Amino acid sequence: MKLYDSLLHLFPKSFRLEYGEEMGSIFKERRAAAADALSVSSLWVEALMDVIPNALMVHWDILRQDMRFTLRALGRAPGFAITAILVAALGIGATTAAFSVTDRVLIRPLPFADPERLVKVFQAEPGYSRFEPSPAHYRDWKRMNTSFEDMGAYASVSVNLIGGGEPLRIQGTSLTANLLPLLGTSPFLGRLFAPDEDKEGAAGTVLLSHGLWKDAFGGREDAIGKTVRLDEEIHTVVGVMPPQFAFPDRSTRLWVPIRFKPGNFEDRADHFLHLVARLKKDASLLSARADMKVVNAQLKREHANENDVTVVQLSDQIPSQARLLLVALFGASLCVLLIACTNLAGLLIARSLHRRRELAVRTAL
Repeated sequence: MKLYDSLLHLFPKSFRLEYGEEMGSIFKERRAAAADALSVSSLWVEALMDVIPNALMVHWDILRQDMRFTLRALGRAPGFAITAILVAALGIGATTAAFSVTDRVLIRPLPFADPERLVKVFQAEPGYSRFEPSPAHYRDWKRMNTSFEDMGAYASVSVNLIGGGEPLRIQGTSLTANLLPLLGTSPFLGRLFAPDEDKEGAAGTVLLSHGLWKDAFGGREDAIGKTVRLDEEIHTVVGVMPPQFAFPDRSTRLWVPIRFKPGNFEDRADHFLHLVARLKKDASLLSARADMKVVNAQLKREHANENDVTVVQLSDQIPSQARLLLVALFGASLCVLLIACTNLAGLLIARSLHRRRELAVRTAL
């Protein structure tokens, strides 16, 4: 009977108080009359087929009555209804928007494999701890470190795309061929860059974002292998990235290999790269920082005016000022929600005072 009593909790409380005892007594009598296991099983199947649909019908009937009453009440006081809806919408909307931003930036993990092992490496100087290193630093740090499984580089580019319909001005990213595998990313269609496609003199290749693939090629699978012109160079489309992939940000719509020339490694003041590395499984952020300090100390002995180095987790590259601003924004939105709830409660109290005679008559009836 305890199981059947639990099943009756599918009904609203008011229904159980009125009919629950009677339904329980009938089921108890039928259970006592069941002589074998087949009869008991049939009884339980029948009980389930009876309780579940009827419980849904009772809930729907109560909901329909409540909605009809609500609409009549709101229709009698449209000014109150509109004001209450606007107050609630303002508080909920502001809080939802602020939480969405905070969740995406500060809470939600990065959409990469083992994101806690991904770090960014910067140059540093007094007063400014994060600025872009040069190709020479990328080459030396990648060669000399002992803490990273791999290190990749990227830089922002802006190109004219011709060959996928109307000419488009596209924001893209040039990156080393090892960077996307380092992130643990797989393409939606086609393949990623081959290891030799970021070498000087290699044939031009390009990866498209899912949105650009839809816009420029209509989402056709035969886009793989097509050629497009990026500025003055012909590139072959080798792959399409997944819809949710956005690196380094959502404005990026294509990726091309970055090709260093020998002259790029001569000027150590040519700061334009962003470096991403993956920690080895036995390495930590602290050990990586200590390792890079040793590497940088050696480079300081070899080169004059060498700056320091900073290693931060990829998820922590947001400045502390921006984090504080987001937290303050979310706190302010919670205050707006609290004020909206208070105002709505005041409106409801005023409305109930206005309906005192009606409520007294209802209570008497």
